[in-house]
Amino acid sequence: MTREQTTPSRPDAWGPLLRHRLEQVMSDGITEGAFPGGVVLVRHRNEVVLHEAYGHSVTHRDAHTISSDQIVTRPGTIYDLASITKLFTATCVMQLVDENRVQLDERVAMHLPEFAVNGKANITVRQLLAHVAGLPNFRLWKEATTRQARIRLLISSKPESSPGTELLYSDTNFVVLGKLIEEIERCTLDRAIAARILSSLGLRQTGYGPLDVSSADVAATEDESYVGRGMLRGEAHDENAWSLGGVAGHAGLFGTAQDLSTFGQSYLNGGMHGVVELLKPGTVAEMTRNQLGQLGSRGLGWQLDAAHYMGSLASPQTYGHTGFTGTSIVIDPRRELVLVLLTNRVHPTRHGPNVDPVRCAVADAVLAAVEAV
Repeated sequence: MTREQTTPSRPDAWGPLLRHRLEQVMSDGITEGAFPGGVVLVRHRNEVVLHEAYGHSVTHRDAHTISSDQIVTRPGTIYDLASITKLFTATCVMQLVDENRVQLDERVAMHLPEFAVNGKANITVRQLLAHVAGLPNFRLWKEATTRQARIRLLISSKPESSPGTELLYSDTNFVVLGKLIEEIERCTLDRAIAARILSSLGLRQTGYGPLDVSSADVAATEDESYVGRGMLRGEAHDENAWSLGGVAGHAGLFGTAQDLSTFGQSYLNGGMHGVVELLKPGTVAEMTRNQLGQLGSRGLGWQLDAAHYMGSLASPQTYGHTGFTGTSIVIDPRRELVLVLLTNRVHPTRHGPNVDPVRCAVADAVLAAVEAV
């Protein structure tokens, strides 16, 4: 297996054992076909202690043809973050809450009057953020023919369950939140997120596509010939995000492990990045506490206590998120730990093995190393 690494800042504390264990875990994942390659980054007490790359970021020309120009994964390889985009959208919404420009428990229709139709008049911003609004998922690229028609379909949708009564994970929630941001900010979502989050945190390798793959190190995703797109690299993998022009509240962002770990560290810091306040400490606490009671474990944007991918790091205090493309971030405040795993598990197709066992194995190996330090 091809592997590249950067030197951890405390090699003696973490030692070769963790790197050897992770190399084995990632090598097994590659051998089993879970993904062609990936990047693991661990921040402990605001220090990057491990940042390594494994395998390849590009292996196939199409679903069936191996490329003659395979590309080795590097620590700085840019990945399609998929649903991790939701965390950036949620952060942007909560910045507006901090500024008293929107209220968590006010009706979305206060800002988007057209949203009130079909039983949605009383849906709140909090319910969208926590996935309890009852909104359905759509295959927008099939169900409408233009971006405007697709947005109208989402805005006019009818809830599948009574708002506030059921956890129903739906991308629609975050597309609507993206439109809410645009309405309040009077600019496009990509510009709002760039100005409010990416610039504030210095995330120079994160942003919406399309990316220039001739000059950027970007991992390929899937052969989407079934929708006429071919092998994707630098364009949003998510079909709904693509059908909305590549910029959406639920998916579409690309980024590196380093950038994503910096974003995660700002949450561990109570919303601070150096002297920059991304969010108020109380807002971070609200976003990372369980909002659902008996309905499940979710914060505002964040997933909580999700053992199926957090492994032994899972706890009521641990929060994170996954992306369909094979990405994940786990933040454990008890141990002052940020764990980022970026893979392109959909390359060349999405039909490989479940990547969650690898996510858990990585988390378990990191936990063992943290406890040994």
